[in-house]
Amino acid sequence: MNDDEIRELILTLTAENIKLRSQINSATHESDEEFCSYMKRWLEIHKVKIRQSTFSGYKAHLKCYIQPYFKDKNISIKNITASDLERFYYYLLTTKKLSVNSIHRVHSTIRASLNYAMKHDFINRNVALSVELPTPTKFLGSILTFSEIKDIIKISKPLPIYPAVLLAGVFGLRRSEVLGLKWDRINFVNSTMTINHTYISFYDYDKEAYTSIFNNETKNNSSERIIVIPERVRQELIRLKHRQENNKLTNRDYDMTYDGYVCVTDNGKLLDPNYVTKTFKQLSTDYGKPCRFHDLRHSVATYLYSEFGYDIKDIQVFLGHSNISTTGDIYMHISDNRKRGMAEAVNEKLKDF
Repeated sequence: MNDDEIRELILTLTAENIKLRSQINSATHESDEEFCSYMKRWLEIHKVKIRQSTFSGYKAHLKCYIQPYFKDKNISIKNITASDLERFYYYLLTTKKLSVNSIHRVHSTIRASLNYAMKHDFINRNVALSVELPTPTKFLGSILTFSEIKDIIKISKPLPIYPAVLLAGVFGLRRSEVLGLKWDRINFVNSTMTINHTYISFYDYDKEAYTSIFNNETKNNSSERIIVIPERVRQELIRLKHRQENNKLTNRDYDMTYDGYVCVTDNGKLLDPNYVTKTFKQLSTDYGKPCRFHDLRHSVATYLYSEFGYDIKDIQVFLGHSNISTTGDIYMHISDNRKRGMAEAVNEKLKDF
């Protein structure tokens, strides 16, 4: 896309944005716009501001939950109450069987839309702020020791998922960071790796199909980071790169579409995110420690802290957490384990008591 095309696209999006804002102003001030109608308009305005995957998540909340429940209730944006929302969330919990965490995500979408409405004087207050929700569950998943991670890396070696398990098990990379990693982001001379790309897959409700996209950015600014590669891992990555280059030369069916990416099959196909999730789940189950692929990230944080003795701030930077509380939440689990270990040690000393 050249500069003129980009300029034309920006002008078009700006014009559409202004038009939609005008429609919302008109509809809301003159006719007490119906809640679902407003939500749809709000979503269209924010489509140009947020990531495609985030937009898809908002749209899923609207299409799957908000619209089916509110469409026949004739509730306007001005008249909706905290009680209306609490009844809605109770319906999601009891009838739709959504988890408390999922309900919190739906609530966040509604709260954001009503924040926008209040900011632009469509409503006097955001009733979503008055809603009482159950406390969400902090799910930490399964924590693997360093030894267990080494075992799982070894048994994954014959499988296409191996590079992904290696990178996540050693560096705690997110699945999106693993799949978005390119060889040109690895400096074999300086033994460093730059994390600044991601690859994600999500259900696009506009296309009614799963969509995958590459982002030239990470989850947040803190996630962009440079990691030093241990020598043994550097040698293994060199071996994998040489193997990939050899496959290009010897495999007539090699797909060059994803040339340059680290996590590809012997045929050059990029590893599918769902394949990574399902295969790792089966792999860890066969090993005897069933866990999620993302649990490797938590496990890396855990062994760096409890086995290697690094402090939480260092681990925050290493993992690319934007907030140290995100890192610290993991250690609530570790702290409990340590407390239990202390109690058991004292108990052993008291065996003759």
